[in-house]
Amino acid sequence: MTIPDRPLAFTMAQRLPSALPIGIHAKPHAPFDIGAAFLRQLAHACVDAGACAVFGGGAHELRPTELYRGAPIFYSLGDFIYQGMRVKFLPADFMEKYGLPDNATAKEGLLARSRGGKIGLQSQRCNFLTVIPKISFRDGEAASMEMLPVDLAFERKDLRNGLPRKADDKTAAEIFERLASISEPLGTRLAFRNSRILFA
Repeated sequence: MTIPDRPLAFTMAQRLPSALPIGIHAKPHAPFDIGAAFLRQLAHACVDAGACAVFGGGAHELRPTELYRGAPIFYSLGDFIYQGMRVKFLPADFMEKYGLPDNATAKEGLLARSRGGKIGLQSQRCNFLTVIPKISFRDGEAASMEMLPVDLAFERKDLRNGLPRKADDKTAAEIFERLASISEPLGTRLAFRNSRILFA
């Protein structure tokens, strides 16, 4: 994949004042990795073109983070609200794929796909753990950064399952350890202070 040195969108956006954050929606499949090499190449190209931060999503799980030329890159922040089992309607072709009649409920379809909640993204607690970045900018550059660990209540079986809440101290430490471990291969060093995750 070839990425232009300065895409037209960046040239136009740089006419705007202040900082320019970028969002990338991608679904790399390698667990806990940044995925295909193009994603890191694209994120770096965004910063090179003037982005002050890059926020990734689409992978439904927390992926590595790094600082590149002073700009934070989050390859995937996972989900902030994760209530897939609360969907009310699914298309007929989805039901057909799992051998169900087209008038089956969405819950029946999703349970068939997950084999009764035993496989898939929503069966894994790690997909219910993420962070919310808090970044302050000065003159278009990140001046201070921290990440708030968030827990989406995997263990709840009621309507609160999949809704965000501040992680308790034990879960916050778990999120930090995981994020630090998967980010280290990118040269990222993280610190954990007062239940917040910081770039070291």
